[in-house]
This record gives sequence, C-alpha cells and structure tokens, in this order.
Amino acid sequence: MEFLEKEVVEYIESENKGYEILNEAKKEFFSDILCLNEMIRSCFNDKIKKIQNEGNERRNEEKSLNKYIFDHYYKVERVLTSIDSIKKKLNLDDMIEDINKLEMQLNYVKKMLKEVKEMDQ
Repeated sequence: MEFLEKEVVEYIESENKGYEILNEAKKEFFSDILCLNEMIRSCFNDKIKKIQNEGNERRNEEKSLNKYIFDHYYKVERVLTSIDSIKKKLNLDDMIEDINKLEMQLNYVKKMLKEVKEMDQ
C-alpha cells in the first residue's frame, strides 16, 4: 500500500512538473509573440511617419512652386499694364512696333503661366 501511495505521489508530482514546464513554455511563447507584435507595430509606425513626412514635403514644394508661378504671373501682368500706359503716351512708330513685339511675347508667357497655374489646380 505504501508503495502504491508513493507511486501516486510521484506521478502527481511529475504531472505538476509537466504542467509547470508547459505553463513556462506558454509564458515564453506569448512573451515572444508580444515582442514580435511590438516590433512590427514600431516598424509600421515608422513607415507611416515617413510617408506622412514625404507627403508634407511634397505639399510644401507644391505650395512653393505655386507661389513662384503666381508671383511671376503677376509681374508679367504689371509689365503688360506698364506697356499699355507707355503706348498711350508715346506715338513713335519704331518704339511702338518693338513694344508690340514685347507685348506679344509677354502675352505668350502669361498664357503659358496661366496654363501651368490651371494644371496645378
């Protein structure tokens, strides 16, 4: 009887050790899963931030380019206005012909800048 009792106690102790080993393995496994999950999340967060930063940089570059185009468009517009006022004041044929050529060229530049402006919008 004592022998049987001793065997049962040893069996129960070995079962308990097996459960302890299994529980320890489960803890390590889930700990590793959590670490892996954190690494993946960190990687994705870094990539998302990088993409957002690139998008912000592109928007800033686009705004800068639009401002540059608008500035030049209005400068050309002012020169055209000046040419019109000069033409009204002067009646010199040669100068008017040169001014007309310049006006045509500036109108072409204005048209091109307007097209670029419309394409950006």
